[in-house]
Amino acid sequence: DDGDDDDDDDEKAPDEVKIEILEGGEVIRTFDGPAKKGLNRTEWSMRRKGVRGPSRTAPPKDASEPQGARVLPGTYTVRITYGASQSETEITVEPDPRYDLDMNAARARLALYADYEKLLETAAEMMTQIRKAKEAVETVDRSLGDREDDLAEALKKHGKTVADSLSALQDMYFGEQGKQGIYRDPNTVGRHVSGAGSYIFSSTRPPNTPEDWSMSKGRRALNTMLEKVNGFLTTEWLVYKEAVEASDAFRIDDLEAVQMK
Repeated sequence: DDGDDDDDDDEKAPDEVKIEILEGGEVIRTFDGPAKKGLNRTEWSMRRKGVRGPSRTAPPKDASEPQGARVLPGTYTVRITYGASQSETEITVEPDPRYDLDMNAARARLALYADYEKLLETAAEMMTQIRKAKEAVETVDRSLGDREDDLAEALKKHGKTVADSLSALQDMYFGEQGKQGIYRDPNTVGRHVSGAGSYIFSSTRPPNTPEDWSMSKGRRALNTMLEKVNGFLTTEWLVYKEAVEASDAFRIDDLEAVQMK
């Protein structure tokens, strides 16, 4: 009667809408938009959903969807969901009128980018296994606390050796940490992998030798590192895992080898 019920409804109403971009019925991008009273605006970068690349630290659970390659000119469907309500409309992405677009070349480059994203997925999975191993070592060390018995000291020393090896593997991909100023090591695995991605959309012609060479270089570098990481997981890590579990105080999850996608 006094309007309080309306206020309660407003407080319960979602303040965001879910926006999906579809191509041929397939969702290629998802993001949120505002849903305040009145006129709302949001933007789509005209990019597809991407893959999350490797990182030293785990991404937050509520991290937004990574963006990938730009979409090709064509017709797309925008689907907006607000609570139980849903609405769709079509939009057209036009080519840049200042340039002639070779659609076959554009499709070929988009396909090549999909191959590049597989490299990123492999690298991300590899780094996830390294992070899990480091986290396990840290958990064991915290559990040991201030213990100074022979078993605890041996496990701490062993854990330090394993952690150093894991940090060295991270440095192999990202570069050494702690250097002053802006420093980018051109010989890291990450530089070779990201260099492959930078070539893909550097031209509008059909991809050929430069792109193939760069992708091959990135794949070789990643594969070499992958062999080192998998070798670590099947030797040094297993030895540490057995030593920890022999104490009857801790259990460590198995870490599977990573396969190139």
